[in-house]
Amino acid sequence: MKPRTLQGLEVVITRPVGQVAPLQDKLQAAGARTTSIPLIAILPLTGSDQRQRIRHCIEHLSQYQHAIFISQNAAQQAWVALAEYQQCWPTGLQAYAVGRSTAAWLATQGIQAITPERMDSEGLLALPALQQVQGQRGVIFRGLGGRETLAQGLRARGMQVDYCELYRRRL
Repeated sequence: MKPRTLQGLEVVITRPVGQVAPLQDKLQAAGARTTSIPLIAILPLTGSDQRQRIRHCIEHLSQYQHAIFISQNAAQQAWVALAEYQQCWPTGLQAYAVGRSTAAWLATQGIQAITPERMDSEGLLALPALQQVQGQRGVIFRGLGGRETLAQGLRARGMQVDYCELYRRRL
């Protein structure tokens, strides 16, 4: 099979600043011309109540059996919080990543995350490791807001689920 070429195409990349390079490199290697126009910014939460909730979650990570990272942004912000509150990743805490790039980023921090084939909440809910979770605790690292499907599904199986919201998106 002949390699796919993007020769002659102009591709606009709308990812946030700091997340353009990997995609841009791949597109340009395939022959595309690229332009970066970031449409959203990823900003850490700064409100005192928000920071207190993050601190509480980070300082009590050892009480969880499951830690789910919704995005690479969530993983990166979690590591900023770990450093800020002088905490280490607890031994025995199983990490999950919705996508492969999130799992790859976590691997750079020495964390092996389980990633579903189907990279969404439904894919995570289908993982064998998240089937029998009655009486266990899980934390979902994410930005402000988002879908409730994952937490609802895990709670229906008897897991106590908390959110650790770390960032917000701004147009």
